[in-house]
Amino acid sequence: MANNTGYEELGVGSTQAVGPTASLVQGGVACAIFYVDPNSTGIVRHRADRTAPTSRIGLPLRPGKSIVVAGEGNVRNALFIMESGTGTVHCMYYDRVDVVDLGLSSDWSGTQMVSEMQAVSNKLEETLHVLKQIRNSTGSLAFDKIGNDVPGGDN
Repeated sequence: MANNTGYEELGVGSTQAVGPTASLVQGGVACAIFYVDPNSTGIVRHRADRTAPTSRIGLPLRPGKSIVVAGEGNVRNALFIMESGTGTVHCMYYDRVDVVDLGLSSDWSGTQMVSEMQAVSNKLEETLHVLKQIRNSTGSLAFDKIGNDVPGGDN
């Protein structure tokens, strides 16, 4: 089971990119969950490639959405900026990656079987792709359970 190694709230504005506190993400942080507070006034832009995002460049995250970032370097390099206004990004740091949300349904009817099976197949292909990315960025994986256990995670 992954151990939480830290938590912080980042106050994000539209003039300067901010990132995790260095002392919280040094040594042993394998992944992080970054959650944009629902009360934020706009879209947050995110980058993790050592280049600061701008109000127009970077992965857009709407209020109430989250992103999981794997790999110690990617977590350390994470930067956020608002397109406009102000907001808060809640940050949870973990020492390893160990939970995957497949979002599978067990309530199948005869007419839904084909579409559900295709959806499951697509989810498994996505999961395999993500697992390969995680392995490549962290060098290891640890899974206790695969299921729908990530509250508030994006599907």
